[in-house]
Parts: sequence; structure tokens; C-alpha cells
Amino acid sequence: MLGVAVLLLAVGMLLDWYIEFPWRLRAAILAIDLTVLTYMLLTYVAAPVIWGPDEDEAALMVERERPEFATRLIASVQLGRPGAVAAGASPAIVRAMIAQTEEIAAPIIFSDVVKTEPLIKTAAVSFMVVLLGGAFFVYGSDVSHDLLARALLGNVDVPRKTRVEEISKDAVVAIGDAFAIEGRARGINPDSGTVKLTYGSGRMQQFQIAPQAGDSRHFARTVENVQESFKYQIHLNDGHGKIYDVKALPRPSVVSVDFVQQFPAYTRKKMERRSPGDLSLLVGSQLTVKVKASKAVKDGIIKLVGLNKEVPLKVDPGNGTELTGVVDVPAKGLVGLSIRLQDEYGIQSKGETVYPIDLILDKEPVVRITWPDRKEELATQQAKILVAFEAADDFGVAKIFLRYKIDTVENAAEKSIEMDLSKENPEELRNVRRRYEFDLGALRPTALEGSNIEYWVEVQDGNNVTGPGVVSSDRFRVRIVSEIEKRADLMNRLNDQLGAIDFVAEDQEKLSQALGAMIHGKSSVGNPATRPAGAR
Repeated sequence: MLGVAVLLLAVGMLLDWYIEFPWRLRAAILAIDLTVLTYMLLTYVAAPVIWGPDEDEAALMVERERPEFATRLIASVQLGRPGAVAAGASPAIVRAMIAQTEEIAAPIIFSDVVKTEPLIKTAAVSFMVVLLGGAFFVYGSDVSHDLLARALLGNVDVPRKTRVEEISKDAVVAIGDAFAIEGRARGINPDSGTVKLTYGSGRMQQFQIAPQAGDSRHFARTVENVQESFKYQIHLNDGHGKIYDVKALPRPSVVSVDFVQQFPAYTRKKMERRSPGDLSLLVGSQLTVKVKASKAVKDGIIKLVGLNKEVPLKVDPGNGTELTGVVDVPAKGLVGLSIRLQDEYGIQSKGETVYPIDLILDKEPVVRITWPDRKEELATQQAKILVAFEAADDFGVAKIFLRYKIDTVENAAEKSIEMDLSKENPEELRNVRRRYEFDLGALRPTALEGSNIEYWVEVQDGNNVTGPGVVSSDRFRVRIVSEIEKRADLMNRLNDQLGAIDFVAEDQEKLSQALGAMIHGKSSVGNPATRPAGAR
């Protein structure tokens, strides 16, 4: 069995080395080998042990070798059993035959009947087969180990003088890209090799593959502008590599993209659809990007141009061609965005469109005091000053303060009075016109006579992203005086007004006289009775 096993393996290994059997054929050969050895085991080992010869067969074997028994041995065995002598037969004769047989068998060595010459010859031949097989196996070294591994269904290449170790294997490339076929030579290093290509359409192609500069064992060849899938195999000297597949697939691309702007909450504006060519975005907004891809993709990103940042796109689980991402619009730096897609094979989109973005900052509010018309006033301690103002903001005013400080109180600390805007319509807060009575008598502590009160209006917008924007009006001043001084001030202002009225009346009278003179002069020129003598 050992010799047969060595012969079967040796024949199979040699045929495999010469023909290079596929795995299935090697599996069939191994099955045949095991069947032969199993048959030998059952026939020549198990059967003789389990079903060995009985006494009758052993007696016949002896009589065939020793004719002097002349059937006495088989007869003695059979007639010596209980009940073997038939009725009427003479037991004395049987006893006499058995005694005679024992006398003949006494000097005979029964084991000599079993001939060992065939066993010795078979053992010698098997020993020689095993010895030669072992010697050739050792002589073959790595080749023998690889062939034996293949015979036992190992995933090992057929040993050649030159072996090919592939660097590039199965791959997926984008249509139009180049693919580099690379391999390394082991053993005898050839000057060049070949690559065989078989395309999906059935077309075949073969070209040379050359060693690379600086590494003569590294062979490479680039297939430019791949347009369809193909299989390839590298051949170097007497060796060749495995057959590998290269799939050519189209790149994913953006079919359409939709932009929806979500304004900051303080603007009170609804979501607004934006066109790809008009991305003027308010700082603090969120831009929802919805992408339709040309094919199912694994993931995608939004590249923020100017920020060197990326925002992931989420793929719709039910439709791999639809993706969604949200971009937080920063205060500065962002000048555009582009979209990159990647399919399940790692092929990325190329030549992405850059969508320009203009960042719009929230404008600060404006405020102007429209009354009083003079920036400096005189007032008593109990006076109420009417303050009228106008304020405006592009998204609405959030807070309005009347701020003031008294130069003689608390080191002229600044104080404020906040105006209630809770009842205002949000739309009306874009343009606010209000009047406020600044009650000097309600100030605590009270402003003393001779004090100066500086006041102004401050407005804040609702920008909680980059703001708030805060602006102040021009500053007005009130000087606290006694009632007598205030009356005198009022009389002076009244006299100024009366003087102005007299000046206007006088000016009007002069204009009237000049107009009358002009009218009278024109009438005299047109009447002949009033012309001087000799005038035409």
C-alpha cells in the first residue's frame, strides 16, 4: 500500500507539473488514489484478518504441500468432531486413523506451509519504490513540496523555472482609466514576458511586458483607456500567473442637484429653494443639498471650497441614487461647494462642478431720533421730554433701549430703559416709528439743577449667529434748570420765532411791492396815450 501510494502520487504530480491540472481534476485524481488504497486495505489487510481460513481450509493447505497425509489430515479434522461418525460406522477405525495422522504430523512444522517469498519480493519492491520516491522528493526540494501540496488540493502554483507572483490581481477600474498589470519573477529571470488579455466581447490581445528600471524582477505594463472588462494572465519564461478579472465600470456622476436654504430662526423666514447659479446665502443659514446620482453609490461628500472641509452625504436606504447633506453656512471663508460620489467598488466621480457661494452678512439696524429737533435742551426736574425716533432692520428689530447718564449722579453711570416690543407685529418690527416720553421726574436718583443728562436710543437686532447687531443714535443733551430759567428760555425761543415771523412778513411785503412795480411798468409801455411825443 505504501509503495502504491508513492507511485500514484508520483504519477499524479508529474502529470500535474507537465499539464497543470485544475483543482477539480486534482480532486478527482486524489479520489481515485484513495479508492485504490481503500480497496487494497479491505482486500489484503482487513479481509484476511476478519475472514481468515478455518480448520478445514488450513488442513487442505497442509495436504497440498505434504502429500504424505493422503487425505488423512482433512478426514481426521472432520471425523474428530462430536457426532461426525455416522451410526453403524466403526469408531475404532476412526481412532486408529487419527492416531496414524498424529504420528505423521508429529515432525512436521505447519508454518512452513505459508510461503513468504511473495511477501518478501513485494516488500522489497515497495521499499525500493518508497526509497526512490523519497530521494526524488528530497532532490526536488521546493518543487516537490509544491507538487505534493497541489496533489493534496493545496492552493499552490505549479512550480516552474520562473514563477510569477502577481502584484496586481482582480480589480475594478473606471471606464476610461488606465490599469497597470504588474508581477514579479522568481527563479530564472527572463528579459521580457507577455500578457494575454481576453475581453468580455471575446476579443483577445497579447503584448509584451518588460522589467522596470532599477528592479529587473518587477514587470509591468499599463493598459490605457480601458473601455470594457477583461481577463489577463502574465507569462514569464516557462511560468505563468493566475487568470485575474478586471471589471470596467462607469464612474458615478451627479445627474441633478437641488438646494434648499433654511434661514436662521431669528429671521422668521420660511425655507427657500435656491438655484445652483444663485447661492447667495445668509450667514448662519443651513443649506440642504439633495443629489441625484447616475448610479447607486455607497457614499458621497460635499467639499467646502475655501474651508478645506468636507460634509458627508447620507444615502437613501431605499434608493442608492439619492443622497442628502446639510451644510452650515459659516461667517467667512466659504466660496463654493462641489460634490464627490463613490460607488460600492470605490470608483469616485471626477471633474466635479463647483457651485459658487456668496456669503451675505446680516446688516446692522439703523436708528435716528426725529424729535427733539435740537440736540441740546433746557428742562426742569419734573419735565417730560418727547423722544421720537425711527429704527429699521432687514429682519426686524429685537430690542430698543433709551439709554442715559446724569453727570452728577453715580459718576455718570450709564442707565437704560427697555421699551416693550412684545405686542408689535413681527413684520412691523422691520420699520419702527415710536414716540416715548422721557419722564425726568421719574428718574431715581433725581437729577439736580445744573445737571446734564445725555440720552440716546440704542437698537439691537435678533441675530444670534454672528451678532447681535447693535447701533446707537446721535446723542442728545438736557440741562436741568429752574422754572424761571426754563420760562426765560421759552420766551427767548418765542421772541426768536416772532422775529423770524416779522422778517418773513417784511420780506413778503417787499416781494409784493416789486411785483406791483413790474406789473405797472408793463401797462405803461403798452398804452399809446402814455408814450412820449415822437415815440413810435
